[in-house]
Amino acid sequence: MSAPMSFLNNSEAGSLINRFSQDLRLVDTVLPLSLSIFLFEVASCFGAAGLAIAAVGWFAVSIPFVIGVLVLIQRFYVRTSKQLRLLEIEHKAPLFSHFLESINGLATIRAFGWIQPYTDKVLLQLDDAQKPSYLLNCIQRWLTLVLDMVVAFLTVILVVFAVTLREKINPSLLGIALVNMMRLGANMKGIILYWSILETSLGAITRIRAFSSDAPNEQKPGEDKQPGEAWPSTGRLEAKDLDVQYEQTAEPVLRGLTFSVNHGEKLGLCGRSGSGKSSFVQALLRMAEIVNGQITLDGEDISVIPRSLIRQRLSCLTQDPFLFSATIRFNADPLNKYSDGEIKNALERVGIWCVIQAKVGEDKEPLDEKMDENFLSHGQRQLFCLARALLKKSSLLILDEPTSSVDTQTDARIQEVIRSEFSDCTIIMIAHRLDTLLDFDKVAVLDKGTLVEFGAPTELLADEAGAFTRLYRADKSKARA
Repeated sequence: MSAPMSFLNNSEAGSLINRFSQDLRLVDTVLPLSLSIFLFEVASCFGAAGLAIAAVGWFAVSIPFVIGVLVLIQRFYVRTSKQLRLLEIEHKAPLFSHFLESINGLATIRAFGWIQPYTDKVLLQLDDAQKPSYLLNCIQRWLTLVLDMVVAFLTVILVVFAVTLREKINPSLLGIALVNMMRLGANMKGIILYWSILETSLGAITRIRAFSSDAPNEQKPGEDKQPGEAWPSTGRLEAKDLDVQYEQTAEPVLRGLTFSVNHGEKLGLCGRSGSGKSSFVQALLRMAEIVNGQITLDGEDISVIPRSLIRQRLSCLTQDPFLFSATIRFNADPLNKYSDGEIKNALERVGIWCVIQAKVGEDKEPLDEKMDENFLSHGQRQLFCLARALLKKSSLLILDEPTSSVDTQTDARIQEVIRSEFSDCTIIMIAHRLDTLLDFDKVAVLDKGTLVEFGAPTELLADEAGAFTRLYRADKSKARA
C-alpha cells in the first residue's frame, strides 16, 4: 500500500488482483482449512490401519509396502498438481485485466460496437483459464482410481489373512476393520489432495512475501518532519525551480516551475494534453518525485513531510468521484472524525441531504444506508465528494475539472458551493474549459512541462499573441463547433 505510483502503473492489473484476491484467499481461508482436514485424514488413516492390525496382526507386514506406494503416488501427483494450480492462478490474471478494461470502457465499447470482439476475446481467455482446471480434475480422477486400487489390494490382503487365521481372529474387530477399509481410499486421497493444496498455499505465501518485499516504498529517508496540527492553516503555496519526474530513469515532466499562490487565491492550471498540469498536482500530493527545487506550503517544504500526512491534510476533487460500497456515514467520514450532526450539516450545505432522505425514506436512519454505484447520479456523487471536502476543512482545495461531466444545474450548484463555502481557501484547479478560469485570481499556462505564462486571466487575455489567449480562442472555437 506504500508503493509509489510508478510501481502500480508498471504492474499488470491482473497480477495485482491475483495477489490481493486469489493468493490472499489461499493464505487466509484455504491454508488453515486444508491443514485441519489434512490432519484429520492422517488421523483417520492411522485409526483404520490400527483397527486392521488389531483384528489381524499379520496385516502390519503390508504397511511399509503401502507407505512406499503412497509416497510414489504423492510425489507424482503433487509435482503435477502443484504446477497446474500455479498455472490456474496465473492464467486468471489476463482474464481479470480484461474484465477491468471492459468495465472501465463500457461506454466506449458500446459506442463503437466492439461488443462482439470483446466477447470473443473474453471467451478465448476463459478457455485458457479453464484448461489447467480441467487437467487438474483429470489427475484427481486418476488419483481416486489408483488409490481405490490400492485399497482393494489391502482389502484382499486383509481377507486372505482373516480366512487363513480365522481361528485366531475376533470377528467383531474384523468387521470393524473391513468397514473402515471402505473409507481408507477417501482418507488417503484426502491426505495427498490436501497436501498438494497446502504446498500451493505455502507458494502463495512466498509470492505475497516476494511481492511485498520487491515493491519499493515511496517513503524516503528524511521525510519525517511533523508540522503542527493546524498545518496548512493559510494555504499559501510556492513552487521554486521545480523539477518533477515519475521514475528515476525517466526525463523530468516538469522543469523549472516557479510561481506562488497567496492565501485565499484561486489558481487555474491550463495547457494542452501532456503539458504537465496533472503532474504538478501529483507532485503536490507527493505521487510524483521532486528531483530539484521545492514546493512549500505555509512555508513548510513538503519534501520532508510524510506523504500520507500531506494527503490527509489536503482536499482533492477529481472528474471521477470515488465512493465506497459502504454506508453514507463511512463514505462521508472514512476516518470517523466527525459527528453525525457535522456530516448532515455538510451534506445540507451542498444540497444533497434532501436527495438522500428521499431515497432512504423516513423510517430509516439515512447515514446507515449502504451506498452503491446506482445510489446517486454522477453529479450527485460529485456533490457528495464536495461535502466530504467541506468536512475536512482544508485550507487548500485541489480541483480537476469536477464539473466536466455533469449537467448545467449541477455545474452551477458546484460552482456556487465552491465560491461560498471555500472562499477562504486556496484553490488550485486543472481546467479543460478555460471560461471557468476568467474569475480566478491567477492562471498558470504550461507547455511541455514548463511555465510559459503566469498572471491574472484578464492580463493574459490582453496579450493577443499570448499562450493563454491562443488556448482560450481554440477552446471557444471547439465549443462552437
